[in-house]
Amino acid sequence: LEAAHTELHQQAAKIIRLRKSNESAGAERELSMLHVMSEHLISLLNSLQHSISESDTISIVVLQADGNQFGLIVDDVNDTEEIVVKPLGKHLKGITTFAGATIMGDGKVALILDVLGLAHRANVISEARERVLKEEAALHRDSSDAAQQTLLLFLTRDDGRMAIPLSLVTRLEEFPRTSIERAGDQ
Repeated sequence: LEAAHTELHQQAAKIIRLRKSNESAGAERELSMLHVMSEHLISLLNSLQHSISESDTISIVVLQADGNQFGLIVDDVNDTEEIVVKPLGKHLKGITTFAGATIMGDGKVALILDVLGLAHRANVISEARERVLKEEAALHRDSSDAAQQTLLLFLTRDDGRMAIPLSLVTRLEEFPRTSIERAGDQ
């Protein structure tokens, strides 16, 4: 959703530049693309609004990264468990959203979310600070691949499972959907 929104703004800026340089034919071509992009963005927003309005309450996990707190909306909170976290394969190391994975008691794989990566994607922390923290986390992860940690498990919309290290969760609260306010796309 955020990427589509950013792309829409970039397209609008391109049209403005073309119009200012008197390239009306190019501006009209780009304007038709903007119309398609805006329909896509509206469709995404409608889907999000529909999924939010399906339930009266939502679960928000309050996380902390680099001294900043932020909320992560989750579909359901299952439980906390002690598990062994396995690092992702080398070909997946570039994915900043996930820190590792574990195999649950029922044999299913649960992905472990990277709180620093999420904070960066949500613009909660700066890139430079996030990079330093990520390197420190990678060193720590490599030195304790078999270490156990307690995780908060939750379900995704498609019945998948994800987890966040419980040590990074500040608090967990339920709010009525009607009490959530939006500022722009946040």
